[in-house]
Amino acid sequence: MARYSRRISENIERRNKEQAKENRRDVAPTQRGTLLILILLVVNFVLLIATWSGLTYFDRGVYIALEIAFLSIYLQRRLYRQVQWAMFMEYTGYIFMGLAAALFIYKLVVTYIF
Repeated sequence: MARYSRRISENIERRNKEQAKENRRDVAPTQRGTLLILILLVVNFVLLIATWSGLTYFDRGVYIALEIAFLSIYLQRRLYRQVQWAMFMEYTGYIFMGLAAALFIYKLVVTYIF
């Protein structure tokens, strides 16, 4: 009888450990480059606020897209999260960085070529 109760308790402990592994956060935060991204985030925000009235819609779009990209990269590196959340934040950063680059290139083409 003691053997069966020990097996049952071992099975319960094993299941609890498996559930704890599933519930734990899969990706640990990284500290590398976090300060640089935070500085870029603050500088970009200050420039956006200081020059808001002199910016065109495209320039505002570039600054806002960069702000969102920097924020998503900062959150991706700083916060504990699950793998799906990390992939979402990574793709968000890529999308908004690409959007900022596309708006910047469009502004250059319109200003200097046409």
